[in-house]
Amino acid sequence: MKFKLTKTFDINKNKKTVKISNKLAFDYVNKLIPFRASNLFAEYDCYGSYIVYSYGYHFPILANVNGKWYKHLTKKSNTTSKHLNQISVNLKNLTNIENISIFETFLANGGKI
Repeated sequence: MKFKLTKTFDINKNKKTVKISNKLAFDYVNKLIPFRASNLFAEYDCYGSYIVYSYGYHFPILANVNGKWYKHLTKKSNTTSKHLNQISVNLKNLTNIENISIFETFLANGGKI
């Protein structure tokens, strides 16, 4: 079963999403600030989790849920792998989730499997 996260958290409505370059994305991710870059963006979901997406809502690559970082290890493309490497370098408390389906279910349930 595939979950689609479409509802955004109210914090996104109160903050103007900044358009940045991919090279600056790490700084925004590190500070949990919503942004839009080239095929990479981040925003809060309805549970208050900060989620970074590559190429759209169908492919979340990194999330901060209740103060802890999670990323998945599913390889999609060279560009998505590059996005993930750019934004996750030096993040503390990073937990890997092996599969995109498990990662999506985890996020759709507000950080519970």
